[in-house]
Amino acid sequence: MKTIQSAMLALLVLCGWVANAQKVANAQKKDNYAAMAAEVMALVNAHRTQMHLQPLAADEYIASVAAGHNKDMASGRLELGHDGFDERMKKIGQHIKGTTGWAENVADGARTAKQVVEMWLHSPDHRENIEGNFNRSGIAIAKGVDGQLYFTQIFCKSR
Repeated sequence: MKTIQSAMLALLVLCGWVANAQKVANAQKKDNYAAMAAEVMALVNAHRTQMHLQPLAADEYIASVAAGHNKDMASGRLELGHDGFDERMKKIGQHIKGTTGWAENVADGARTAKQVVEMWLHSPDHRENIEGNFNRSGIAIAKGVDGQLYFTQIFCKSR
């Protein structure tokens, strides 16, 4: 009887592991660029640390707003840029109470996290955003109809 219980427990554990692995696989199919976005955040935070600034907290809601902008640029509905910035910031401000500042970096053409962060750091305006007085950030990456990767990083300051 004890052997059957052990076997049943092992089977349940295995099923749980398979179900979790399936959830992870589905998430990766949905967003093939989640790991790259995490790498962008790590590189930005490494730079901020070198500059004696606090690292940014990754925020899923901000990333979802960035993803909406990326979708519009990647589909060709919007050109690369900041069209709709005020609406995105209003949406974030309504969701994250006490938000007092925002900024946004966008890019295309980079193929790696390192490339996009280097591009931003070599641009004075983008670098200013990376080094700004912010404490939260969300990053989204999407592949466009043109085959290029589109990057959006939104920065926020909240209490």
